[in-house]
Amino acid sequence: MNIPYIGNRVKPLRRKFSQSVGLSIKDALPESAIESALAAENYTYRACFFDPILTTWAFLSQTLDSDRSCRKAISRVMAYQCAVSEQPPDAASLSVTPDTGAYCKARQRLPESVLERLYQTVSQQLEKGVDKTRLWLGHRVFLADGTTVLLPDTPENQASYPQHPNQKEGCGFPLVKLVVVFSLMTGAVIDAVCDVWSAYEPALLKLLCDCLKPLDVLVCDRLYCSYADIFFWSYQQQVDVVFRFHQARKVDFRKGKRLGKHDRIFIWDKPKRRPKGVAQHLYDPLPQTLQIRVICFIVDHKGYRSKTIFVATTLLDPIAYPKNEIAGLYERRWEAEIDLRHLKTSMDMDMLRTKSPEMARKEIAIYFLAYNLIRSLMDQAAKTCDQDPLRLSFKGTLQHLNTFLPLLAVATPKERKYAYETLLCMVANERLPDRPHRFEPRVVKRRPKSSRWMQEPRAVLKQKLSA
Repeated sequence: MNIPYIGNRVKPLRRKFSQSVGLSIKDALPESAIESALAAENYTYRACFFDPILTTWAFLSQTLDSDRSCRKAISRVMAYQCAVSEQPPDAASLSVTPDTGAYCKARQRLPESVLERLYQTVSQQLEKGVDKTRLWLGHRVFLADGTTVLLPDTPENQASYPQHPNQKEGCGFPLVKLVVVFSLMTGAVIDAVCDVWSAYEPALLKLLCDCLKPLDVLVCDRLYCSYADIFFWSYQQQVDVVFRFHQARKVDFRKGKRLGKHDRIFIWDKPKRRPKGVAQHLYDPLPQTLQIRVICFIVDHKGYRSKTIFVATTLLDPIAYPKNEIAGLYERRWEAEIDLRHLKTSMDMDMLRTKSPEMARKEIAIYFLAYNLIRSLMDQAAKTCDQDPLRLSFKGTLQHLNTFLPLLAVATPKERKYAYETLLCMVANERLPDRPHRFEPRVVKRRPKSSRWMQEPRAVLKQKLSA
């Protein structure tokens, strides 16, 4: 791809951004990776200050910052421009003004598919670097789960992603349903899909089937444990599944082929009535029976009642896949919930800021990119001390990264190398304690403020105040 001439001031700015945000990921997202993604999507652009490469770096740094305003992003660009300028800054020498209009338009021009390709590229690189000894019984394992995020209450967002019907008109927020596939080995986002809040999660997950390969293992909760879904993943996609047993099904361990205590192989019959979430053209070709292995194990947590868990799986060989290994694997499904909490709480993705559906999807993609880059940094830090990257603190890594970003941008090559090694050392020391039976009461001490809830549209409330 031939990059047009963009002026002498843009290339140094790219270098500053890559030295700060980019250095922490080294080969994960260099400038060439963004160029390759643009070329793969056949996207061409004109010569301007906020070209797609600089805009991506600025958008990414905006997401990593605690202040995610566009004004702060423009301020960062201007600060980096002053750092690379050889003359004292004045209004004529600056290539960008404090007005955020040009930057916002540049973000709107960024293709959504390019951002998706970038976070998928980072996750693929992380998967390639996983040591085979860290695989689960020689298999790659992926976790899938769904969640929702809020959007600003604009007519465009409401039209594409309407609010929940339980909320009054003008008092709620548009809701986006997200189904995300995480890697168990790296914690990275492999792929994701978004839709309206009422979309059926198992149907959305099927749209992501290309990100899984034969012999992979998919772990999900009970919502995905249906006859049609198990057939789709195990027989059509050749992906083994470990799903929690749906509460509507009953298990009689006196029947079936015995493999061990509370470990049986059952023959499931095709449902006589088509489930609501399965289309007729998908229901008709389903086989009349399926062979499913069901195991039962008990989880004990101090202070709580013992919980009995039933798990359905297509891993039928009890020698190659012992019951205790499958039970331990399903217990790690909770890490998908933790990864979503990192995105929504630690990175503050619970409430998006963009006011159109197209920009909301781009914002979600840039959050996934930032999240995967943090996972990449944790992976590099873990390799320096030969430990599991998932045992490092995500929040601690994010805090150290934000502290070091300004230093990495202005440091000399020698200083930058020392600062980056220090950053890796600090991240590696953020080890999480192993607390498998930790328990805490689900209460908060601090009382909420006694502000009234918005029960009527804002225009109506303003009219009452002016009356």
